[in-house]
This record gives sequence, C-alpha cells and structure tokens, in this order.
Amino acid sequence: MGSKKEVDSLDQLEVPQGIYQFIDEIAKQPITQETREQVDDDWNSFKRNSRNQKIEIIRKRVAILSLSAAAAIGLFISSAFVSPAVAQVASHIPYLNLIFEDKIQVKTLENEINQAILEHDFKNIALYVNRKEKFIEAMVFNTEEYFHEMKTPIKDTISGILKARNEEEYEIRVANDPEAAEQWSKIDEKSIETDKRIDEIEKTVYEVLGKYNYNSPRHTSGISLERVNLELPITEPNIKNIKLEIKEMLKQRELGDLEVKVYTYDPGLEERGGKFIKIFDSIAIGLKAKPEFQIDSVGFTNNKKEHFYISVQLVLKSTDPNVDEVVKAIEKTIQDFLQSDEALKSIQNEKYQVVISSSDKKKMKVISN
Repeated sequence: MGSKKEVDSLDQLEVPQGIYQFIDEIAKQPITQETREQVDDDWNSFKRNSRNQKIEIIRKRVAILSLSAAAAIGLFISSAFVSPAVAQVASHIPYLNLIFEDKIQVKTLENEINQAILEHDFKNIALYVNRKEKFIEAMVFNTEEYFHEMKTPIKDTISGILKARNEEEYEIRVANDPEAAEQWSKIDEKSIETDKRIDEIEKTVYEVLGKYNYNSPRHTSGISLERVNLELPITEPNIKNIKLEIKEMLKQRELGDLEVKVYTYDPGLEERGGKFIKIFDSIAIGLKAKPEFQIDSVGFTNNKKEHFYISVQLVLKSTDPNVDEVVKAIEKTIQDFLQSDEALKSIQNEKYQVVISSSDKKKMKVISN
C-alpha cells in the first residue's frame, strides 16, 4: 500500500479525473417537490374541529407524513460519505446548483424528523413545525398507554435532531388524541367500501376522458362520492360534452348523481411551469435546509401571465437588526443559481420573479430577469 502524502489544505489536493465522474453519479435520483406543510390556520382548525372532522384531517396528515418521510428516505447523502476530494470539487459549484444537479441532496428539518419517526416505528404521529414561533408539535393518535410509553422517546428523538442541526431554540410539544384514534380505527371497514366505490367512479371518469385523449391523472384534481373535479386545457372545445357524458355514465352505472366541475388551465403556462418546477424545488429545499437563512415558507404560483412567481418568506420582521444581512445572503444564493448555465438551460426564455419578504409582509428584495 502506498504511503500517505500529507497536505496543509484542500487546495493542495490533486483531484483525479475519476472524481468528476463520481460526483456526476452521486444521487442520480431526483429530489421530489417537498410536501408543503400545513400552516398555522390548518393546525389550529385541526384542534378546534369536531370528532368527525378530526378523522378526515388525521387521514390527510398521516398521508402527508408518509409521503414526506418516504421522500426523505434515500434522498439524502450525509457529508460523512463525501471524500475531501469530492468536497473540493463541490466547493466550486453554487450551493443550489449542487441540489439542482443532484450532486448533493439535503433534508429540511421536517423531513429529517419524519424520517426519524419512520425509522423508530412511532405509530400514528402527525408533525407540525412552526418556524416563526419556534415550536414543534408531534400529535399522537393512539392509546393513553402508548402515548405515555412513547412520549419521552419521541421528544428525545426530535431533541437529538435539533441538537445535531444546531437548532435547539425550538420548543418541543408532544400531545395525544386517543378519542380520534379510536374513532379512526372504527371506520376502517366503511372506508374500504367507500374506496371501492370511488375506484369505480374513477374508472368511469377516465373511460370518458380517454375518448378525448386525456389519459393522464393530471386531468383530474379530486374525485369523491359527491363530486368530480376535472382540469382541462382552456382550448378544449368539448368541455360541456365531457361533463355531460361523465354525469350520464355515472348515473347509468348507478354510481350517483355527482357534480362535475371543470377547472381550465392555459397550456402555455403549463409548459412554463414544467421548466421551473425543479428550479423551484431546489430553491425551496435548499433554503429551508439551512437554518441561517431563517426561512418560514417558500411557495410559487404559475398563474401570473407575465412571469413565474416564487415567494420566499422569512421568520424575521423587517425591523430585525439581522434581516438585511440574511436577505443579502439569500439573494446571492438565489442569484448565483439562477444565473448559472444549468439553470438558464432549464428556464430558457421564460420570465421569473422571486420576492423575498419579511414576516410582517414587507418586500425586502425582488429578483427578476
């Protein structure tokens, strides 16, 4: 085995050409869009809702938990696996480009906790992270016995993650709702029958849509026992016929007299959204993964004709003494990314606007092309 050559800094390392190929092969699996966490109003209304309303939200939240936690698994490469030589090459690439080009993948606080919940096999937990007020609430839907047994392990798990991320300023709250859990368990049989009926409704809807060459789930945005929501291009000339055919066929098959609602979209804007979706993912996940950026939320809309719009909201107020420094760092991080060759290839000639706002709704910076 050859002797080791010591160097005083990474700059002295000679990087073999194979390292560049190695970096390109790291984490080829793309990052999925981060599931957007429900904001304060949703969580507060969850607490106020009646038993039956709680059950529906429990289902939604556990589904969100499962999706976001599943997305986290396999989507993160610890720095422990990155050699100094790889780190040297990566250091010359803007941070958000590393995410965009799948050279590194990072976890937000929410995803890291969700992954830990899965790994520890904690049962029926809905997670809520309030970045503005700095608290994390883990709502357990289980028996009192299970709750008392698991309360400390859950809290310790979250505490350990916060400590490792140097984000120990969060208060950790663990609560339980055994009544909702009991009711939820009682409706499983009914849910199976409901799901079967919805499956039949879906088959009928897609059968009609297929006649008009709409074969993708993209063209439905919600199907229930009472209503069918469709999403069709504004240029489609047969919208009325499609609605009537679906309603008639559902009646003929004794699946109910359902309301059929059509929402239209501009195909041109749809194409623009496709160019920006991974751009947005990289910005949203990349910013939220770094505590120093003080991010509350990152969102987008593709409904504005003049540009694709990205909103970055801080937990800091416009009067905070550190806000200008934080905004400047965020602006540079985003600009370095959006002006890179890789991002420009994706954006092409499309217009965008990125607005960085304080928690008191003041626009601190607007980035556009």
